[in-house]
Amino acid sequence: HGVREITFYDEAFTLDRDRAARLCEILISKNIRVSWSANSRVDCVDPELLALMKKAGCWRILYGMESGVEKNLRALAKKTTIHMAEKAARMTKKAGIETLATFVFGCPGESYEEGLATIRFALSLDLDYALFLCLSPLPGSTLFKMAERQGKSIDFSAMTGFSASFDPGGMTRQEQEKLVETAFKKFYFRIPYVARRFASLKSPGDLV
Repeated sequence: HGVREITFYDEAFTLDRDRAARLCEILISKNIRVSWSANSRVDCVDPELLALMKKAGCWRILYGMESGVEKNLRALAKKTTIHMAEKAARMTKKAGIETLATFVFGCPGESYEEGLATIRFALSLDLDYALFLCLSPLPGSTLFKMAERQGKSIDFSAMTGFSASFDPGGMTRQEQEKLVETAFKKFYFRIPYVARRFASLKSPGDLV
């Protein structure tokens, strides 16, 4: 069908390492030349697998890093650490694969100052792209049930990620949204970052 790029929407493409490696080996052995991206976890990659993914056509991996504060990672039950995130970012960059990381503000009990610490953490990593969002307690999730028990109101119309949908206890909705705005500006308006992105442009579409 002339498709040149695809995305694997598995929540964690490399969670089953053997399956991921086998898929890459098939793409390589059958000479299927297609660019692709995937989602993963910072604790589910290693240099050998990343090199194989790159050879098979992978050009970008999305990691849900979420926070630069260990306490907040525990509150989200991520079972990952800041060190793991740093290591995954370095390994992915070394493999020649672009990194996109997501970060959220509004973890249970998170303070505004901790939100600023997450921004500093994102800036300290050599990421190609970053996405900053307000944490949304989706119906049925542990966070949603916690908010219900605490009698917190949830604005379902605000569950876009860029607007705060509830008060997590630690900062206001307005502070969450301010952190999102600040994070985007600080990450994408850095002169070295902008210069690097311009240097990597390969087509008018990249510029857009």
